[in-house]
Amino acid sequence: MILADTDQYLYLYLDDSGIRDPFGPPPIRHDKMDWFALGGIMFKGEDLVTINALHSNLSQQFGIQYPLHSTKIRGARDNFRWMKGSDGELYCARGREFLDSLTSAIIRLPAHVTGCVIHRPGYQARYKDQYQKECWPLCKTAYTIAVERAAKVALKWNRKLRIYVEATGEKEDARIKCYHQALLEKMSCFCPVSSGKYNPLTTADFKNVLAQAPNFVKKDKPAIQFSDLVAYPIVAGRYDSSNLAYNELVKNNKLIDSCFPAEAERLECGIKYSCFDEI
Repeated sequence: MILADTDQYLYLYLDDSGIRDPFGPPPIRHDKMDWFALGGIMFKGEDLVTINALHSNLSQQFGIQYPLHSTKIRGARDNFRWMKGSDGELYCARGREFLDSLTSAIIRLPAHVTGCVIHRPGYQARYKDQYQKECWPLCKTAYTIAVERAAKVALKWNRKLRIYVEATGEKEDARIKCYHQALLEKMSCFCPVSSGKYNPLTTADFKNVLAQAPNFVKKDKPAIQFSDLVAYPIVAGRYDSSNLAYNELVKNNKLIDSCFPAEAERLECGIKYSCFDEI
């Protein structure tokens, strides 16, 4: 039987979160979180229809005609001001109902959450003196790691991998294209000694499993909106294990790690938390 095009692929949708500059000033936050991440959802191509339907049903239920945006939802800001409560409460009753429905939609997604999260102070402590101006931008490190791990999953599941990244800007998107092309043309630039335990893929592996170029999508696409909504919880959950959104993902087996019971496979294919040695 000849498979439909979507049946041959895993789709990886990635959204960025945090500060790309490895040595820039820290953000002003009371929780002291300081990170860069590329995270999102990975799913079989044939499941895109279901993902779009879940988004459509949620939007219709609450009369939403604009993209779901994690930061604005959490802060009840801009288009989501209607969620704001009174008398010291962050959310009104309708806002809390929306959050419950949103959580329900996310845990019903036929998808798994994946990505790479880098703790910037840990990155600075580990690499600044060693590499100085030759340090990679954090988006390069995160993209390379996130894509390689997704590619390993695709190989295990006998699929090709298509990558979709939220369009950010002409320069930023061009850099992502370069990072992607490097995977297809040369071996990883990671230290072979320290990366050996992760069983890195070869250039031939990448050519076999990766589409030739990443796709850049705008915020109006449901899958990239869901990626935005899950990227922050996998960040916050590493800094605070009691984070409710993160624990919902864990409890409902939505993290890609849940697909790999063996520790060795999780080390190779699971969500990567980099430079969190002191946290």
